[in-house]
Amino acid sequence: MSNRTTCTSGLLILRIGIGGVFLLFGIDKLQQPSSWIVYLPAQLGQLIQASGFLTVMQFLRIQGFVEAALGFQMLAGCMTRWSAAAASLALAAIIYCIGFDQIGIRDAGLLSAALAMAILGPGDWSVDAWLSRRDVK
Repeated sequence: MSNRTTCTSGLLILRIGIGGVFLLFGIDKLQQPSSWIVYLPAQLGQLIQASGFLTVMQFLRIQGFVEAALGFQMLAGCMTRWSAAAASLALAAIIYCIGFDQIGIRDAGLLSAALAMAILGPGDWSVDAWLSRRDVK
């Protein structure tokens, strides 16, 4: 197996891993936002409610939609670097809010993967690569 094939395969696996996590968690937040309330820091929940703009459930549904959209984009390799950068910001905010407990440590690993994808790009097996090859012709 050539280095190029290995790199392309590795980037695909990275995209499937991080994109799949975001897509699945996002869909779950859309379907069952009440099960995610326990992960929302109390101060953030109070801030959301005090704003009067959104309820906590609405906030979680919006977060779920954004996560699902980012996950889908990363899986497809569409706007990959932007999606991975946005996912990195979301994960950094989560880690900052919840601290370095078991979830924070897991999210630090996901943050590393998202940052790697933002830096390395999607690889050859992606919508981004297909569009760039099409533009060259």
